[in-house]
This record gives sequence, structure tokens and C-alpha cells, in this order.
Amino acid sequence: MLTTAGGAVWAAYFDEATGDDGLGSRGLVRFDDTLAVSWTYPYDAEPEILDCHALTVAGETPWHYAYTTFHIGSVRNRAPEDHGPAPHHGAYALLVSGRDGALIGGYGPEHDLVTPLRLGPGGIEGGQARRLIFPDGGGLHDVNRAQLFTRGADLHVFHDNGWWRASLDELTAGSGLAGS
Repeated sequence: MLTTAGGAVWAAYFDEATGDDGLGSRGLVRFDDTLAVSWTYPYDAEPEILDCHALTVAGETPWHYAYTTFHIGSVRNRAPEDHGPAPHHGAYALLVSGRDGALIGGYGPEHDLVTPLRLGPGGIEGGQARRLIFPDGGGLHDVNRAQLFTRGADLHVFHDNGWWRASLDELTAGSGLAGS
């Protein structure tokens, strides 16, 4: 769940989160500042969200990375937008700033990959993936003990009593994809 400055509360769901109200089966739901449902992801929208692997908000816009299509999408003015297939599968965190972004994580040994991306009119272009490294040079060895949170272009990592923050620009420096 993430909130915006305007008071929206965005909740992303995984496939087991279906209930009598059916909200979880939508994949993405917006609540207002009183926690009343104000919008639900349409069943026929693209990309389909069976499981929302990653959610971030940039300003008032939610961005999501959906399983099983592995597409990146956003919602603007209550209208879902499909930006196309992501350059990497299995990520669990998404950063977005303008047309630039990054996926964090992946399956198995790719759990600590940072994959830069650029959103364009023809789809999504991927950059060179690299490992997420802490300032001391160590890696994210036990992803199950770490908690990662994103908000727009900022990544926050809580791991072993430490809190680290990195910006999208810091994570993608030298990839040739940073900047608008």
C-alpha cells in the first residue's frame, strides 16, 4: 500500500487476495482519505494484473508491474495505461521518474538486479542490469531479510538494522538511460 500527497491510498493485490467483495481480483484498488473504495482496476484493462509484483507512486500516479504479463502500467485520470512488456521478469520493486525507471530484483540468483528502463512511444527499452550493492561493497545476500520500498524515483532498503536510500539516478548512473 502506498499513499499520495492528495490523500489517495493505493493497494496492490496478489492472486490469492480475492474475497467476497472481489477487490483483490482487480489487482489494484484506490481508496480515498476515509478509506472508502474510490476506484478499482477494470477487469478488461490491459495489462491484466493477476499478481501485482511491484507498485510505486510518482506524484498522484500509481505505476505497477504485473504478473503474468510482466508489463508495466500506470493509471492516469482513472484510465489504465499499458506501457508494454518489461525488459526483465520477476522484479519486486519499481522506480519511475518521467520516462526513466528501473526494476529491482528477479527470480533466484537475479534477486538483487537493478535493470534500468526507458518508457517510449514504441515500448520499453531496457538498459544494462547490474547488482544492487551496499555502500560497504556488500551485496543483498538474504533478500528475505530485507525490505524494499519505492516511491517514484527513490528506493529505500531496510536490512540488518540499517536503512539505505538510493535515487533512480544513482542506481542507473552510466547506463545511458538516465535523464529525460
